[in-house]
Amino acid sequence: MQMKNNHMANSQNGAVLLVSIIILVLLTILGVVGMKSSILQEKLAAGAMDQNVAFQAAESGLRDAEIYISASVTPASGFSAACTDGLCLPSTTATSAWAAILDWNDSGIPIVFGSKTGATAIADVGRQPRYIIELIQPDLTSCAGESATSTCGTPYRITAMGWGKRSTTPVMLQSIYVKII
Repeated sequence: MQMKNNHMANSQNGAVLLVSIIILVLLTILGVVGMKSSILQEKLAAGAMDQNVAFQAAESGLRDAEIYISASVTPASGFSAACTDGLCLPSTTATSAWAAILDWNDSGIPIVFGSKTGATAIADVGRQPRYIIELIQPDLTSCAGESATSTCGTPYRITAMGWGKRSTTPVMLQSIYVKII
């Protein structure tokens, strides 16, 4: 009877090793899946943060344009259909002036953040924000017979492009700014 027990014990030695290896393989797979999930979540968070930085840069571009308009821009400032120096007349075609700019970085049309106002460059962005200013003809019917520059003011459409830490994360914002003289 004793010999039978020894034979059974010898045949079970390999089973413990096999079960241990299976458990280690399963734990390794769980670890790899957990790491991949963490890496994906980290990439998503980094993308959201970069999008937020780009949004804030575009907002800064809008504010810079408002300061420039308030200090220096008038309807006689040289607005043209070619958007010379970032000052655009409204488009007469189906394509808006801001949509016609194919490359906001190299086209030379948009105004670079701070170039007209002396504002300090924004740190930690892939590119400095850029913007254009379009002169919009005011709706004189709502001015109750007053001139466009008295109480109605002169409306301008500002289109700003901002980038995040990576220059591949752009955000475009628009606002209407009315300058009352």
